[in-house]
Amino acid sequence: MLQVEFITSEDEQDLIAIAPSANRGLTLLRSPQHEHILPEEERGATVAPLDPREVDPDLLVSVQWLGAGVIVKTQRHEYELDVSAVSENEVVEAKAVLRKMVKQSSARLTF
Repeated sequence: MLQVEFITSEDEQDLIAIAPSANRGLTLLRSPQHEHILPEEERGATVAPLDPREVDPDLLVSVQWLGAGVIVKTQRHEYELDVSAVSENEVVEAKAVLRKMVKQSSARLTF
């Protein structure tokens, strides 16, 4: 399980970055204003992989938020995160952005 030090959320572009450490981040991004130009199977939130050698983004399948544990599943990966060190304000903001991010998409969200 990866220890998350902080979460940075931005609502303007439906961006959320969950960072296990300052130099290794897991970034979730959805830009609904541009999705209409993508094929149906490429629409939704993308997840940039933790491994910098992987260059292809991965589509988000689900996020399960279980107390201090978060499981992020993509089409190719599963990330287990410990958010116990993250402030309550960051958690509240992240959950709000996640709700918007998965709205009208095939990804599932569980709190």
